[in-house]
Amino acid sequence: MRLAYVATYDSTDIRSWSGIPFHLAQALDRQGLQLVHANPLADEYSRSQRVKGRIYRHLLRRPYMPHLERNVLDGYARQVCAHLAGRGVDAIFALGSHTIAHLECDAPVVFYDDATFNTLANSYGEFSGLSQETLRRGHAMERAALSRCALALYSSRHAAASAIRDYGADPRKVRVIPFGANLESGRARDEVRADLDARPRDRCRLLFLGKDWQRKGGEIALEVARWLNSASLPTEITFVGGEPLPKGPLPSFAHYAGYLDKGAAADVARLSGLLRESHFLILPSRAESFGIVFCEANSFGVPALASDVDGIPSAITNGLNGQMFPRAATPEDYGRFVRELFADYERYRALALASFDEYTRRLNWAATARTIHQCLSELVAGADAEVASPDQPRGVPADLLPHA
Repeated sequence: MRLAYVATYDSTDIRSWSGIPFHLAQALDRQGLQLVHANPLADEYSRSQRVKGRIYRHLLRRPYMPHLERNVLDGYARQVCAHLAGRGVDAIFALGSHTIAHLECDAPVVFYDDATFNTLANSYGEFSGLSQETLRRGHAMERAALSRCALALYSSRHAAASAIRDYGADPRKVRVIPFGANLESGRARDEVRADLDARPRDRCRLLFLGKDWQRKGGEIALEVARWLNSASLPTEITFVGGEPLPKGPLPSFAHYAGYLDKGAAADVARLSGLLRESHFLILPSRAESFGIVFCEANSFGVPALASDVDGIPSAITNGLNGQMFPRAATPEDYGRFVRELFADYERYRALALASFDEYTRRLNWAATARTIHQCLSELVAGADAEVASPDQPRGVPADLLPHA
């Protein structure tokens, strides 16, 4: 199958969008799909839009999203057509709904995303303060993409449900396929077990991975480590990503490893070592479309501690590969869970091994690519029109369907 691979990102750059375009392209290629790369697409902003962006940023202090403007969406469509001129494809596969919102073509169009415009606008702080004009354009873009596409693939049930509920998407063309890990341990289960046995039982090591300290709950993670130390479980926490923002120096039990570049071998080795040594990944996010770091931690046999928000429940299953806590949970709530597992360490070992098994079964790009390949094959063959029952279209979880 010849597949157009469309993105505003560069699919040859392992640093682009956290490595998602790169790793997914590699996985689809290993599935035997012949990729015709139509990326990276350029943002064809006009001079007036660039000036408008500076005014919004520096004077109005409000976000502005020129990629939602009609001329920019038209530009994406025009570039895709130029990339594919004379190169017949069986289907078009796009990363992000915005890239195909205005695309007109004969081949069936599929997009894969981690959020709808509505889920982002209602959760992410950087979307707060959007003008009514921008909100209208964002919602119009999402509706246009969902109307044009033959399949809408999302990494989480949260985003898929929004497509159906907020934009009236046909449930028969909505699928949920989780993202995979952009950093893989490459270890067999016995090797993960050996790493697990090397972790100390008399002290806890927490790891925080995230650039956005505020949104990803860095201060909560720090307080969890503080509570555990006060509760007689010696605990260290290492922060990787954006520079921590608490006032004053970090306490002695906290360490800052800085930003680690997955495109640099030395940084990958450092990050892999931190994961092998850690008992838990902790990420009490206030908003999170999915969370690829959960997949990456699981690939090292590291369970995740996270908040039960947005797309995280599509990455974490309580008691299987980690534990989610309510948005209003306190550091003590997280800490008590950790302390109870350490009191019965065999339970922790079982959770850690189950986390690796969940990565192997579901949270890797090979599994994602297999499912995407199956969806595309059915689509091209016309099988997507089949319905399993009058009440539940094939492939759509019942809780995604609109209520009567």
